Amino acid sequence: MNAKKDWKISFCWYRKCGAIIEARELFDELLLVGDVVLWTAMLLGYAEHDKNEDAIQLYLQMLVQGLLPNMMTFSGMLKACGNMGDI
Repeated sequence: MNAKKDWKISFCWYRKCGAIIEARELFDELLLVGDVVLWTAMLLGYAEHDKNEDAIQLYLQMLVQGLLPNMMTFSGMLKACGNMGDI
């Protein structure tokens, strides 16, 4: 297995199991600035585990980095805002 698949598997496992701190640590190690998929996956992880303010902060950081959100990014933001009762 190559290194790219390894981090994707680890990251997905952490996120799905609710190990958000570990997922964020791996995200910070990877911090592939131009990888909107990784950023969106982290944002979705926050939203799935009711870390809604963290999801919104990460979204704002994405914008500062110049990343263009995709449909999944917006889906995560809707989930985070809905969890907070802001929509």
